[in-house]
Parts: sequence; C-alpha cells; structure tokens
Amino acid sequence: MVNVVNFVFKKYEGGRMQLRLFASLFMCRRKSAEVVSRWRSISVLGIVLVALFWVGCKQPTPKPQKEVMPIRVEVLNGCEERGLARRLTDLLRRSGFDVVNFGNAESFDFLETIVVDRSGHIERARRVARALGVKNCIQQIKQDPYRIEDVLVIIGRDFRNLPFFKDIGR
Repeated sequence: MVNVVNFVFKKYEGGRMQLRLFASLFMCRRKSAEVVSRWRSISVLGIVLVALFWVGCKQPTPKPQKEVMPIRVEVLNGCEERGLARRLTDLLRRSGFDVVNFGNAESFDFLETIVVDRSGHIERARRVARALGVKNCIQQIKQDPYRIEDVLVIIGRDFRNLPFFKDIGR
C-alpha cells in the first residue's frame, strides 16, 4: 500500500486532498472486497453444508428384486390313503406353493413318493422335494400347451416315513 500512496503522491504532487481522496477510495475498495470475499466464503460454506445434508438425508434406492413366480404344483395320491392329496395340498399352500390341481393318480401302486419336474426347471422340483423331505426328484418334460403345472408330486406308500407326514396329520 505504501508504494501505491507514494506513486499517487508523486503523480498528484499538489494536494493532500487528492491523496486523501485516492487513499479513501482505495481503502473502500479493499474493505468492500473483504466484505464480498467474506460473504462469498459464507455462501460457499452454506452450499457445502446443504449438499452434505442432502447427501446424508437422501434415502438409498432399493435394489430391484427379481419377481419370484410361485411354483405351480399338482398333487396326486398314488397310495390308498384317503384324503392324503387334499392334506398335502393344504400343507404346500401354507408353505407358499401354488397347488393348481390335486386328486388321485391313475393307480395306487406307487411304492415311493416322487417329485417330477414338468417344465424344464429342475430347481423348482428340487425346492418342492426339499420342502417335503423327498429324495426322489426326476425330470419328465412333455410338450403340452395345456399343462400349467411346473411340478408334479405323486404320494407313494412311503408317505408315513417322510417328514411332511407329521405336519399333515390325520
């Protein structure tokens, strides 16, 4: 600042009034620059705080989940126990499976309970087999446009030995 004052004093050699005027204008500019700078700093700080608040309060978007299609099941009674298909149907529905049909098999000669994949998605049949505690899981796909079930369960004579039997009772 001293250099500026000396420069002004030499250039405007005459009056103190001119020197004072220039010095006061220079100081006002400097002070107004400080005030502007201070307000600029406060504004930037405010923007940063608002941005941090916004980021901190923003709710995370949930990840899209795969739509889970229920497994469509048909239950057939392959032994002579009456009402067994109905009771197993109720158990499977309570477990979240979509039982689309139940009834009697063509014969009552099935020694073991089996789970059959009809749709080409063996993992669906395995899920049903795990839910029932059945070890026999096979794949038998027939191209039939009218078939709606994914999995077929045929209850065999071994049903009393399977874990699901205690859940369906009599």
